[in-house]
Amino acid sequence: ITSAPASKVAVGEQMRDLIRERLQAARAHAGDGDHFLAFDVATQTLKEVEAAGPVPSAGLPAAIEDIVSLKHLACLSLARTGATAAARHFYDECGLGAPLDASLPEKLVVDVEALGARIAKDDALGDHGDKRRDKLRHAAELYEHTHRRNIDPYPGVNAATLRLLAGDLAAAERNARSVLAHCDAQIAGGSDYWTAATMAEAA
Repeated sequence: ITSAPASKVAVGEQMRDLIRERLQAARAHAGDGDHFLAFDVATQTLKEVEAAGPVPSAGLPAAIEDIVSLKHLACLSLARTGATAAARHFYDECGLGAPLDASLPEKLVVDVEALGARIAKDDALGDHGDKRRDKLRHAAELYEHTHRRNIDPYPGVNAATLRLLAGDLAAAERNARSVLAHCDAQIAGGSDYWTAATMAEAA
């Protein structure tokens, strides 16, 4: 499913409210583990947005964020069902791999980039031999790029694990140490489950 570029998508006030409502519904379905339904809700909304016409400039920043969030959730839902090839096609087709709008929140940009790396990782894990190793290294590079962007520990620990699986032990250790240093700094302000789990994986 292809949606029009965000700068050309039409979103009046009513459409913006509908997008936000559908985004929340799709997230709820994903949270319940119903990834097919989450995908259907997200992609149906993108179709309706594409058909709606030009965007009023006053509503553009919020509209871009919600539309990119819908694309991200739709693609993530596909990946979670194991439809790796379809997820890769959707990621490329709807423009998630292209430079994203500068107005988007940093966390959303990191999530989108990490999703591209996750799809590459899933593809690598489904392969064998030298091809698998090369794909693991490629996925690790994508995660490393995202980790360097803002030192987010999630892509960093994924890069470390993929480097380990590819047999690049020194690079895996460097990634893991970077993640642990960042998590140590986070723990100073109070720990949570995901920080602890990330530290365990890095260790």
